[in-house]
Amino acid sequence: MSETPRCPNCGEELEYMEYVNLSVSWGTFDRYYEYDSDDARELECIYRCPSCGTIIANSEADAIEFFETGKLPEERKFPQRLREAMREVASLYEAHHFQPPAELTSSG
Repeated sequence: MSETPRCPNCGEELEYMEYVNLSVSWGTFDRYYEYDSDDARELECIYRCPSCGTIIANSEADAIEFFETGKLPEERKFPQRLREAMREVASLYEAHHFQPPAELTSSG
């Protein structure tokens, strides 16, 4: 991809994403204050926009796909579509001089 992908929520150009890796590891800690890790297991990893914190991917493969295509992985598209629809409905309210319900104007 030649263009830098943008965050689908805030529009910021993304040269990088922050990742949060939640994992569990176990092993031994001896009387000489040394650790010996026996095993580790990744529980969850998310990749998010460094500007607004929007989660963009749930795996390294999806993060790479986003950088290469600029498109969200399929399972992440529904919340974005929902946010866009809520904004559109809120703008229709405003166009007709009505106050939109708070649920339509709150960011999420």
